[in-house]
Amino acid sequence: MRWPWQQTETQRAEAAAQEAWARVAEATASNVERQLAEEDVGWTKLTDVETGYDLTTQALANIRQRCRQMWRIDSTVGAADMLLASGTFGQGISTPNAPDVSVQNILSEHWDDEDNQLALYSHAAMLRTNSLLMTDGERFLTLHTSASDWRMKIGEIEPEQIVQVVSAPNNKLRVAAYARRHRQAQYDPQTASYRSATGEQRLTHYMDWRIAQMIAAGPGGAGYDAELVEWVRALPNLQEDVSIYHVRAPGLGTRGMPEIYRAYDWLRASSQALSALVTWTRAQAAIAWQQRRTITTAAQLARAASAVQSTGGVAGVQIHNDGMEMKPVDVSTGGAQNLQAAVRQTLLPGIRPFGFGEHYYGDASSGKYTTAANMELPAIWRINARQTLFRAVLVDIVTMALRRAQRFRQIPSASDLYFDLDFPASEPSTPQTVHLGIMALVQGLQAGLLEPREAAYHAYLLLGTNDIDRVLDEQFGVEGTAPPVIASVAEALRQDTAADRLARRFQRELQARVITPWHERVRAWLLTQGETIPEPAILASQVSMLQPDGRLMLEIIERYSVAAANLGGQQAINRLQRALQRAAVREAPAQFVLADPTLRRALKQRGEQITGEVTQSMLDDLHTVLQMQYYDEGLAPVAVARDLDSIFPPTYAARAETIARTETLIAQMETLHETYRRNGVRQKQWAAFIDDKTRDSHADANGQVRDFDEPFDVGGVLLMHPGDPSGPAAEIINCRCDELPVIDGDETVTWLGGDA
Repeated sequence: MRWPWQQTETQRAEAAAQEAWARVAEATASNVERQLAEEDVGWTKLTDVETGYDLTTQALANIRQRCRQMWRIDSTVGAADMLLASGTFGQGISTPNAPDVSVQNILSEHWDDEDNQLALYSHAAMLRTNSLLMTDGERFLTLHTSASDWRMKIGEIEPEQIVQVVSAPNNKLRVAAYARRHRQAQYDPQTASYRSATGEQRLTHYMDWRIAQMIAAGPGGAGYDAELVEWVRALPNLQEDVSIYHVRAPGLGTRGMPEIYRAYDWLRASSQALSALVTWTRAQAAIAWQQRRTITTAAQLARAASAVQSTGGVAGVQIHNDGMEMKPVDVSTGGAQNLQAAVRQTLLPGIRPFGFGEHYYGDASSGKYTTAANMELPAIWRINARQTLFRAVLVDIVTMALRRAQRFRQIPSASDLYFDLDFPASEPSTPQTVHLGIMALVQGLQAGLLEPREAAYHAYLLLGTNDIDRVLDEQFGVEGTAPPVIASVAEALRQDTAADRLARRFQRELQARVITPWHERVRAWLLTQGETIPEPAILASQVSMLQPDGRLMLEIIERYSVAAANLGGQQAINRLQRALQRAAVREAPAQFVLADPTLRRALKQRGEQITGEVTQSMLDDLHTVLQMQYYDEGLAPVAVARDLDSIFPPTYAARAETIARTETLIAQMETLHETYRRNGVRQKQWAAFIDDKTRDSHADANGQVRDFDEPFDVGGVLLMHPGDPSGPAAEIINCRCDELPVIDGDETVTWLGGDA
């Protein structure tokens, strides 16, 4: 054994080396740990993120606070907000247009209300809502109503005050109410202002706007759920006169997630990387010099030492040239270039969540023109999604206001509440696209596929014309009014009539709400069947389960049938008044509102019949097509689903138009005919619209006069009037004929659609 002082020199050197290595390892480990900790600063760790669909109220509040601060200071977020808002709203959304004058008056009053403009409808309010979806992820609009007035005011509650989105007890996805915790504001007469009360916060419940609609419609309304209504009304401190409309960015749970949050960490990292780049670049901008002195004597060495030790005064400069050579230090720029690339790559994940490409932020290095053009699609999709969100919000709230006005009898109960809401095109038009669009409209007009007024409307839309309805009224006359003198029946039928416009709206709604969803449901069902072709008996059973939404179809047919009936009745009244010379040209015609229970019951029965026939024919067509594709063509369900649009067009493309035009004609002509009868018309005349599409039987019947209770002879078929539902389909579908009263001077206009 050797004592420490007896170790050899080699052993002592080895021990010193091991000790030094231990210190280096310890210092390195400490440095690595510090660097890893610095890298985590500003980042949200995956292990720290809550895993539930909805975050806690406090977590959401913290996220909103950070996102609001980011919105205020980060130019990238401001640019994304501006781009999304500009594409969604353009220069603003104008007041919606309704074809019904009474509906338009109420709609304009609600839209132009000062409080409603401040909360939602003005351009500034829509921009603010767009920004709040980015910073807060949601906005809680309050809809204030009164039991004594139809008007509805829109307000706002801050998201921090909503502590819970309350779901229905039997369906967690169905929002029923909202819990708000706040201190009630108190009015201070000394300062004539409101101040926050002290003490404990109060918990208040507000019902969801859909529940409020359900309660307002009453037990007889569609979808009324008595059990749910009773449960909501039992909530503590429920505000009966205020409901909430929740506007939220798409998310996983019932609360909205701030849209900035997905980009938050990357934008922070980009800021830190940019700061590092600036620091590195500034360091490289400082010029470093090396001094090399030639010293041969002791005296020169003493002078050099003295120069190094001496310091100059403020702004002093020392110049030495006694045997000294100055040489700049060569600093490579590769580090700055690499860091610049890292900054760009860090920025990209920060801007991608907003849906806009890098070239939107001014970086021309993102590719050629063709690359940039292809990059437009995600932005267009994002703007389309934003417009869809805001369109739903505006339509829901405006429709709720119109229905309230209808319940308070500010609008006739039979009025069509349809209105048109125009957003700017998500893809900006160019002179080339405008030219192509105009040429297509001209060709469609020349081919007879478009009515003149409809073609003009789309042309003005392409050109960006303001107040299109006013321009069209000046060009074609005010919609819904007939000229005082009609030169011929053919001239009247060539006009874009109110019935034509009603039929087009009828067709669009039936297609969008019933037939297209059913078509997509069929496609989804086929995809679930995979590659297995079922047995014929099983196929028939499966098809019978794919029922279209008959309840919704019936509701649409009934609503438009009543509207068409009112058109027919009003048309009959106008004709009788002109013929009897009992209405001046400038006097408004008497208002026709169909309230007769017998006729309305007949329209309902007709709607139920048509709904059943259409539903069954859709299922029969589906069964026939699938039989042919499965057993004749040998295609599996998945293959049929892929080609469904091409192999299964009859129930998808033309059915809505056929139903809309036929049922509009029947309801209009049935009521027109009944109005003539109840107002004492003794004779009637068949008037056909003569062109190359007119049926021979209808052309031959043109001018035929009959006593009022005697049918017309139309190609051997007896019809009481055009569109007589008792006649065969071949003589009714797409009929454009009319029934005119033959006046002998004794008739009076007394029946305006009321009870018989």
